[in-house]
Amino acid sequence: MKRRKILYHVTPDTDASPIYHEMVSQLALGMQAQADVDLSAALDDHPRLSLADYDLVHVFGCWNKVAANLMARAYREHVPTVFSPLGGLQPWVMKQRKSSLALSSQREMTSRALAVHVCGKLEHDTFLSLKWNNRVALIKNPVLTSKVSFSEMASQMDALYQKVIDTFARLLLSHNSCRLIGELLVAGIDDTLLRDHKRVGVIRSGLSQLDEAEWRKIYLYASDECVLETLRQGLARLQMDAPDLPVDTIDRYPCHLHYTTDSLEGDKLLSRNPLTKSKLSDIIDTDEKKERRIIVRLLNLKYEMERNEAPLSHLADLYQSVRFVDADEDRLNEVARAMGVLEFAERIMAVLHHTLGLTEGFMPFRERADKASLAMVNHITKFNTY
Repeated sequence: MKRRKILYHVTPDTDASPIYHEMVSQLALGMQAQADVDLSAALDDHPRLSLADYDLVHVFGCWNKVAANLMARAYREHVPTVFSPLGGLQPWVMKQRKSSLALSSQREMTSRALAVHVCGKLEHDTFLSLKWNNRVALIKNPVLTSKVSFSEMASQMDALYQKVIDTFARLLLSHNSCRLIGELLVAGIDDTLLRDHKRVGVIRSGLSQLDEAEWRKIYLYASDECVLETLRQGLARLQMDAPDLPVDTIDRYPCHLHYTTDSLEGDKLLSRNPLTKSKLSDIIDTDEKKERRIIVRLLNLKYEMERNEAPLSHLADLYQSVRFVDADEDRLNEVARAMGVLEFAERIMAVLHHTLGLTEGFMPFRERADKASLAMVNHITKFNTY
């Protein structure tokens, strides 16, 4: 993998402490074996700094407006962050902070960090009791203990940085990788894509340009969204080699997204509303199996998306239904309108077109491409989202 570029920002109060000044200085030196580290203790004009040049920002110290602004900017620009409060959030320190504005700013800064580093067991336990951020790593300060060396601290910190990057792989995908994920899924679902030699050539060219770090993010994202096997099937059909990455062995923080690993349900409604089930039974006959299955899948995908429970794999399942099932389109539109899901169905056609390249000739509903459909693309792909 290429060397990382990391920004260390130290608040003035932290830098003025001999204990923490030495810790950060020695850590920056120790990290030089794995990364290029820029160390700053006076970043008062950080808006001029291009954060896009950095793979990660690590802020040391709290109760500082410049540090809070830097963390907020990194959050907006999708630059991974690690925060070390260095005892500044201990109960006896917090009691001295009377300003509700300062407290609110510090809480926001802390919650935005993709991981929080603490130096001891007591700090670890008291910090967790705040419930401001549950992604915490305990890495001891060699200045205060002989149980860890600076080289060991640097190694542990590097592992933490990798854990943060791996945990938020979906946040860091390039535009090209997002496009190629969609193409690989189509190749894995629909082998007729292989007949489009020009398209296949463009896909292969794009895949050949990916480095190991980008493949790692793609595999982790695909695993999170339950499409890893489909993606691998696409690679096999395209006869493209990719790094073999055992994603299950990679250390990451728990994902806040929780999905079923099953296919999108097409036989029964997920909604427990008896009126919805009764209405569907009244509107569509039991012998209209193809039409009923597509409508049920539409209703279930809408139900999941409203609850942030829809993996990308379920969009791929819907693609298969509308692409390969020969259903009565007029009847589908009639039932979808009666069930109040027609607008959703039309917008999902736009999502399928944008994400998986479904063409108009295979759409059973007209495509409604608007701001809402674009929001749905982000909602179900989670590309570049927290």
